[in-house]
Amino acid sequence: MAMFTGTVEEFNERMGQAHELAEQVAVLLDQIDALGVGTAAGQLLIPGGTLRRAPGKGWTVS
Repeated sequence: MAMFTGTVEEFNERMGQAHELAEQVAVLLDQIDALGVGTAAGQLLIPGGTLRRAPGKGWTVS
């Protein structure tokens, strides 16, 4: 894995992009759960946030 060598502004922009992508992943996990063939469990730790299953709310990013 390469170390990020850009500016603070570039880093913050990329972290924002990572958070947006995490939100898209949360939507996909909700869609998989809605199929009714079983629910995903656990959490995903990624740059930009943590995806967690919130009871009654589906997947969230924090």
